[in-house]
Amino acid sequence: MNPMDGLDIRGREVLDNEGREIGRIDDVLTDPARLLRVEHDGLFGVGAGPLYIPADCVESVTDEQVRLDRTRVQIAGAAAYGPDTIDELLEYYRSVAQ
Repeated sequence: MNPMDGLDIRGREVLDNEGREIGRIDDVLTDPARLLRVEHDGLFGVGAGPLYIPADCVESVTDEQVRLDRTRVQIAGAAAYGPDTIDELLEYYRSVAQ
């Protein structure tokens, strides 16, 4: 069971597996895969914009935060989301699983 099942997690702060802030959940997509759309101000100097992170990366959820099981470096290394890159994005996150 996923820790976010049945919860509206939009607006919650997103943390990496070391507790560092990534951004805030803007939306949860369900087609073609269950993805968190996370708005951020930039990671490692890379521009702001949405990140798309598979829901399977969620480790825990509180009333205010969603903690992931990946590092900031792993998240920053993911492919951009798009109709032609969804498989690449999902495979990347599988390949860096903890």
